[in-house]
Amino acid sequence: NVFYNNPEACLKVPFELVITYKNNDSWSELSKYCGHNINNIYYLPTSDNEVAVSYKDSKYNSYTDEVVIPSEILVGNKTYNVTSIGKNAFFDCNELYSVKMPNSIISIESGAFNSCDNLVSIDLSKSITFIGSSAFANCQSLPSIIISEGLIDLKSQAFYNCQALTTITLPNSLKIIEESVFSGCTSLSSI
Repeated sequence: NVFYNNPEACLKVPFELVITYKNNDSWSELSKYCGHNINNIYYLPTSDNEVAVSYKDSKYNSYTDEVVIPSEILVGNKTYNVTSIGKNAFFDCNELYSVKMPNSIISIESGAFNSCDNLVSIDLSKSITFIGSSAFANCQSLPSIIISEGLIDLKSQAFYNCQALTTITLPNSLKIIEESVFSGCTSLSSI
């Protein structure tokens, strides 16, 4: 129980060992691993050949201006596919204005863009099947969003308090819309 109930700790381990640590009984209780900077974007492995965009560490995110996420990255001599935007990856990045993501992204995890007050443009992957709870909550400047065919699950408060959001396009593939997804979206006029 070395790391029991320690939500602020961020463990930095070699990139290629993150999965090994997460799968080890002694280290699995630690829920936060520090991201690894590769070309100014932070990543954490999620499997032997996939990564998620991650936060820098548990207290500070450094994403600003425009972020263009690649579909794959090279670490050493191994290629990893970028398949998700991890939990809280861009949380509270108030100087982030635009995000472009590749079609390799299939999920946006909880809180991924929460409180990005100045985010005005986001090009979503056309392969997204899952958007986690509070993923875009409190993105007060985001005016519109188009989600392509393939999205299945839209979790609670995904767009909570997005006060500038006027239009959103949802796909026919959508099967689950949880509670309060658009709560506080006072300008929303077209779905």
